[in-house]
Amino acid sequence: MEYVIMTLLVVFDQWSKIAIQNNPSMHGHVKVIDSFLYITYVKNYGAAWSMLDGKVMFLVGVSLVELAVLVYVMYKFKKEKQTLAKWSIVLMIAGAIGNLIDRIQLGYVRDFIATYPFGYAFPIFNVADVCLSVGVILLAIIMLKEDTSTKKEK
Repeated sequence: MEYVIMTLLVVFDQWSKIAIQNNPSMHGHVKVIDSFLYITYVKNYGAAWSMLDGKVMFLVGVSLVELAVLVYVMYKFKKEKQTLAKWSIVLMIAGAIGNLIDRIQLGYVRDFIATYPFGYAFPIFNVADVCLSVGVILLAIIMLKEDTSTKKEK
């Protein structure tokens, strides 16, 4: 089941990027929710927050290593039946694949979701970034819970 969900997330990520990219009316700053959510198509030649701008081959290499590690960890969690951890890894793999496809095919990542929480201009992101972020947050929660449980046992 995790492979089906992973595939659907990658397909949705790529579909959303193509839909925005191929719709010139979405290339400006299109309001979805006033003062909070906008569609703003940008080409990101770096990583998060445009770090390592222009280092596409390096980022592709890092993404491939990241994917290899995540697939190994998912396999390990699958054997141990750690369901929530497994789903966090599934999300991270889907996100990594979505952005890797862009980097390999285009040399950049297509971002288009602009948010302004509390008036702060958060960096523009995409569906793959949401998958990565939610996966990392879930894994952090799992690790904190396990750390707390371990401390209570001692």
